[in-house]
Amino acid sequence: MRRLKQTTHQGALFLPVFLYFFILLFLTACLENPAKPRPDDETPPTNGEENPPPDTTEAGEQQFIWFETDPGDKNLNKERLVTLDQKITNGDYGQISSLLIVRDSALVFESYYRGWGADAMHPVYSVTKSIASALIGIAYDDGLISSLNEPVYTWLLQYTNNANPDTRKDRITLEHVLTMRAGFAWDEWSVPYGTAANPLNQMMASRDWLHFVFDFPMVAEPGEEFAYNSGCSVMLSGILNEASETNTRSFAVQYLFENLDIENFIWDTAPNGMHNTGFGLRMLPRDMAKIGLLYLQDGVWDGEQILSSSWIHDSWQRYTTFENGTGYGYQWWIMDLEVDGQHYDAAYADGWGQQYIFVLPEWDMVVVSTAEKYGGESSPIREILQDYIVAAAED
Repeated sequence: MRRLKQTTHQGALFLPVFLYFFILLFLTACLENPAKPRPDDETPPTNGEENPPPDTTEAGEQQFIWFETDPGDKNLNKERLVTLDQKITNGDYGQISSLLIVRDSALVFESYYRGWGADAMHPVYSVTKSIASALIGIAYDDGLISSLNEPVYTWLLQYTNNANPDTRKDRITLEHVLTMRAGFAWDEWSVPYGTAANPLNQMMASRDWLHFVFDFPMVAEPGEEFAYNSGCSVMLSGILNEASETNTRSFAVQYLFENLDIENFIWDTAPNGMHNTGFGLRMLPRDMAKIGLLYLQDGVWDGEQILSSSWIHDSWQRYTTFENGTGYGYQWWIMDLEVDGQHYDAAYADGWGQQYIFVLPEWDMVVVSTAEKYGGESSPIREILQDYIVAAAED
């Protein structure tokens, strides 16, 4: 197995609050109008509030250990991956900080760059959305949520009294929230992040994030139009809290993270203590790969069905398809990959700064990449996947 370890980037572990707000104030992203979205470069910012130390596995419990092997042992062209590793090291693809490849449940490639290491938690930003979707799926599978067609007011009744009353808000369902088709007049893509006009920054400055979201006016009937809305993703935390009668972090630990032996993470919170399901997680890249592997294995982990295969199937449907061929499901993106003239759907979680979890069932692979590309640079991930990683499996 190709593995490059470097000194841990200590600054990634506990960044002070003021640094995140400094980034928000002075950094803007070069995003297009939502009519022509660029989901490969999706860029929501974060706050920096830290949670209590993560839970740890009790003594005597068997922990998950990755099986590590050489790419060639899993029928991957090692030379292609060596070439890719060198290009990343040389900076040909910008500020990539890690790249991991899992095939046939084995970790076949793991490299860290630019001072990062395997033990450094990385902010994953909107990858959090996809993990929150999994938590909603678990709650749905367990009967804590009876239907995705239930109005969100079922769980968030306290927000019916808002600044812009509109009967269309009564018809916003959980599925509309999951698919970013709630109908709010919310535009966080065409207005630069870090500016007062961006609704995401306005939400983060408010005392009650959900109240701010529900105060927003409507512009469309729920279900009619896609509008990327991190406020909708944060809504999932409030729904989970009500449906599970616990907080989102505790639910995640009990029903997802403990099963996958995910112990080291930080989950940022809103001012009222609600966990940020829009962009608030910091994780280890290896643990990001576990999330991808769970989805690749149809929700089964160590012989136990953690998440139903039907939820995964529904999560990866194209409820919206954009002009560039990219689709959007239940807080997951779907990329159109072309390989040897054939088109394949590649589901992926995507966070600001080019944080990715890709699930590639046709090649039995999971690909994780983290980076520090916060200036709106074009993402090289499609080229990396098509020309090197998938190509290594096709050789």
